[in-house]
Amino acid sequence: RRGWLAAAIGGTVLLATVVVGGALPGSAGASSAGKPGTKATGTPIIVGEDWDSTSASAAFTDVTGKTLQLAINQLNNTGGVLGHPIQLVIANDESDPTKTPAVTQQLASEGAQFILFNTGTDATAKPIIEKLGIPSIGVTDVIPTFAVAPDNSYTYLLSSPLSDWASVYCGAWKKTGVKTIGVLRDDSTTTASLDNILFPALRKCVKIVDVETASGTTSDVTAQVARLKSHNPNAVLVADLGGSFEILAQERDR
Repeated sequence: RRGWLAAAIGGTVLLATVVVGGALPGSAGASSAGKPGTKATGTPIIVGEDWDSTSASAAFTDVTGKTLQLAINQLNNTGGVLGHPIQLVIANDESDPTKTPAVTQQLASEGAQFILFNTGTDATAKPIIEKLGIPSIGVTDVIPTFAVAPDNSYTYLLSSPLSDWASVYCGAWKKTGVKTIGVLRDDSTTTASLDNILFPALRKCVKIVDVETASGTTSDVTAQVARLKSHNPNAVLVADLGGSFEILAQERDR
């Protein structure tokens, strides 16, 4: 995954630079990245990242943020983008939609030529992105709001949209004969909003016999799992932001 992400970041940064007309300094005749041990030494390309590392969303944004850093390190150690290393500058909007526009402006002020949004509230940044003309990717977005009109001239998605998830789940359940499911989910607003979109599509292929909710920071889901088992579902879908919650769910479901 890291190698794929490094290639994706390098390709999109290069394409974005060309699209906005910002030629890379000293890039004429330079070869593309790819040779191990060939460190990038040219003028850095500054990439901004809005990384929410402090709110409840950090359960999944931290994994993404660390993976992005590893991918950028790999890219820089294999020639960078046409010989230019990527320099990552980071800010944190805490998944607070009122802070996202200011954080976007901050990253632009620090020289970001490209912005990665690793947060749950990037849609509120769209007007400022449109004004600044900075290509941006919603790295963890699964709802297409960030990439659709209005103000979407420079906004893109990296993840598969939520609409594709139902097709994958339903295809797998049809193949394995699953007709009923139970759901164990955390109590975050993010999970609830995703489920509100996902569940209607899932109900077209399976019957949801029970939905149990627990705190994302709980240390015990015994009662919720017991209630799920009483409905005898063919499968259980765990919907959460990651971390210890899903580990607890697996342990109690044995």
